[in-house]
Amino acid sequence: NVTPASAHAPPRSSVLSPPSGFLAEACGYLCGNLEECRLIFGAMAAAPLATFDCTYLGNTPVDGRSKEAARAGTSALADNESNVRKVQLQVFAENLVVLGGLTKNLVVSSPMPSISYVGVTGENLVCYLSTDKTSGVTLCHVFRVKQDCAEIPLVVQQAFGAFAEARRRRKEEKQQQQQREQAAAPKLRLDGLGDSNVSRVDDATPEGGGGSSS
Repeated sequence: NVTPASAHAPPRSSVLSPPSGFLAEACGYLCGNLEECRLIFGAMAAAPLATFDCTYLGNTPVDGRSKEAARAGTSALADNESNVRKVQLQVFAENLVVLGGLTKNLVVSSPMPSISYVGVTGENLVCYLSTDKTSGVTLCHVFRVKQDCAEIPLVVQQAFGAFAEARRRRKEEKQQQQQREQAAAPKLRLDGLGDSNVSRVDDATPEGGGGSSS
């Protein structure tokens, strides 16, 4: 089932405690990817574009980031009946978040830049591929959905567009901020400085030697 964002408020108390800013800074300090952590926790504080109720079959490493790799990963997990769990797959503009269906605890969070494929790869089966920025390992995450399988890739595609637009706006805002700071910076004045006030390094003689003795 898919729940529109307007009808579903994000479970902030279970995901964002303590505040997301502190978690992002702490996570960034530990993993070394501060910007990526800020994207993840910042997105989790916003409302999802959509929420899908499904069963998470788990994830498995795959070779490549193509549709063929996605199908191979799905085949490896399609018959898995152990350690499966009911979850909510939430689609944000910045990332995909998987929450426990009952506890609403965080299971998986995948930033949009890490995702290379999302699609229907079997009967009532949807998967996405995400690549870890540090290790380079690509994982195939597989979900069983009772209905609306095709809706998930469509919503994720919309999220990609929103992510690209948000990144473009952030870049423009950063450039504008830099321009404002440069315009407000005090200008260095060199008026009135004569040659006598300027010493050249290559004219100086090092202490303790360098000159000729007579």
